Amino acid sequence: MTRSSWTRALFLVAAVSVPTLSSGVADACGGCFAPSETNQVVTDHLMVMALHASESILWDQIRYSGRPQDFSWVLPVQGDARLELANGTFFDTLSQVTAPTVTAPSQVCPTAGRGGLFAASDSTARNESGGVQILSTAIVGPYQTVTLRSSDADALSTWLRANNYAIPASIEPVIRHYTDLHMDFIALRLRPGEGVQAMQPVRVRFSTPSPVLPLRMVSAGIADKVGISLFVFSEGRTEAMNFPNALVDRARVSWDYSTSASNYPAMFRAAIAPSGGRAWVTESAQRADSYSNNFRYSPEAYGDWGLAVAGLSQPWVTRLRADLPAASLDRDLQLQASSNSAELAPSFQAGVLLNRPPCATDDGFYSGTDSSFRGLSCSASPGAAAPRGLAGLLALGLAAVVVRRRR
Repeated sequence: MTRSSWTRALFLVAAVSVPTLSSGVADACGGCFAPSETNQVVTDHLMVMALHASESILWDQIRYSGRPQDFSWVLPVQGDARLELANGTFFDTLSQVTAPTVTAPSQVCPTAGRGGLFAASDSTARNESGGVQILSTAIVGPYQTVTLRSSDADALSTWLRANNYAIPASIEPVIRHYTDLHMDFIALRLRPGEGVQAMQPVRVRFSTPSPVLPLRMVSAGIADKVGISLFVFSEGRTEAMNFPNALVDRARVSWDYSTSASNYPAMFRAAIAPSGGRAWVTESAQRADSYSNNFRYSPEAYGDWGLAVAGLSQPWVTRLRADLPAASLDRDLQLQASSNSAELAPSFQAGVLLNRPPCATDDGFYSGTDSSFRGLSCSASPGAAAPRGLAGLLALGLAAVVVRRRR
């Protein structure tokens, strides 16, 4: 495939969560590599994409613990791309407000209840070094970055290793794949003397829009499967084009009062099971206005939020989640406008209630995909208040006596 045929192609790499078995942890980084002796295992990825008419933006939250010199981050790009600093509060707020939230309906009780800044020194000199063309270099906050081009994947890997980027042998075929597609690469690492505590989130702004995600790059460091959460800002609800799509059957989501747990995680697994785990589940999809107040009053997050929605006339936020087997990372994810234009709110009532107690008194809700839950609201239905105390019981007894006498 020629370079011209890919002029509108955009490949975005996931943000990576990497619990380690030994000395280091990297959480949320695009194409994040470290020496093999760290035994890193990638378990989850987190991505934010904004698809505008004139550009696309990728947010990547980078967290890493371990030796600073072992940290490497590599992103395949097409066309002009610019790396900037971002704010981690944007990720935290977006994850929180779009997370599926299972609530239990109020019950009738015997008693009434309680109701970035881009700071870079950019060099555009096109230097040639061992078959690798250096398109630009920059200093972005605590990072030093370089944009590279090469038609020789082996030469590219050699250059990266020679310049202290940790490139595992297992990722070389992936680099070769994107090199064959005439992709360029942004490589990022910490500046000498900078510690991991200086790391900040980044965003990458691309001059050409295209909803394609390079899942092949995500394969670095995973075990048998990997969880991926993708937040998409676009002109409407978004879904996968070349993967199956699925929904959690909310009518069958239950809340068990005896264990204070929802079966949402099990229902998520049931939703992806028919596709062999390859499906992307739409967990929520709403107009961005539904969330804007959460960001308007958060100065740290509002700047990134403004960038995400600025290029859209009617912005939506779609939260997609997958738990992909390693074998599914053999193709890049393509996105498209969903055939379903209805909004899907994050919060919904459990359709099935198990082991329901007579009454509960604490307001609460289940949020996210784990089993945490904080209480249950308990309130009396209007016009259906039950008699209270001894007077109520006497009234019921008197009513019974009167009925018997009339008979």
